[in-house]
Amino acid sequence: MPGTGSSSATSPTAAWMTWPTSRYALAVIGRIFDRGDQLSSQPYIGPTLLGYEGDGLRELFESPYRTIYRVLDAEIQIITVVHAARRLPKALGGNA
Repeated sequence: MPGTGSSSATSPTAAWMTWPTSRYALAVIGRIFDRGDQLSSQPYIGPTLLGYEGDGLRELFESPYRTIYRVLDAEIQIITVVHAARRLPKALGGNA
């Protein structure tokens, strides 16, 4: 606010406007982690990632994000978590 030495980032309005966004972000992160926890008991729950079949990659959706992962002998390797609207690079995760 001009003349008060207070910035808009610390104003009550700014705090109110960021609260729903932060709450939503935490909810999405929680859902992504919950889906990741499912992988320990159901590692093949996600479909094979089209275009990356030779790399053994799979994907698990939790809108609006998707987790790209690979099932190895004794572990599940999370490659990345990306927004579902983003294109994936041609080289992703290397070879197992």
